[in-house]
Amino acid sequence: MFDWKEDYSVGVKEIDAQHKRLFEMGQAMSDLVSNHGDEDIYDELTAMFNELIDYTRYHFNDEEKLMEKVNYKDLEDHKVQHQLFVEKLEAYDLETIDEDQGAFALKLLKTVATWIFKHITGDDFRYREAMTALS
Repeated sequence: MFDWKEDYSVGVKEIDAQHKRLFEMGQAMSDLVSNHGDEDIYDELTAMFNELIDYTRYHFNDEEKLMEKVNYKDLEDHKVQHQLFVEKLEAYDLETIDEDQGAFALKLLKTVATWIFKHITGDDFRYREAMTALS
């Protein structure tokens, strides 16, 4: 589900490395869900979820700084997309995870996978040309 392909590269080594890390985090969460059986994975799942939110904020901050550096024309719109995704993640109610851990994780994985692929291959690809000065 979270297989990195060079086709996803935006041409900036630092950003590509961060995108790869997001893929790794998504895959780790997917592996946890796939292999949990009837085990309680609440602690691991919430830890991974919180790490994902923290890393997403870190990545967005770095990406926005680089876009500022090259005077990317659509920076404000890009920031809005980032903020909306963070708000979507923050809206998940961690209290409800325990009720059905598998269902929560699958819903989260679908949200994250869809957003990452769409955002990287859509919104992020739009800044590739502007960022060539950084590579």
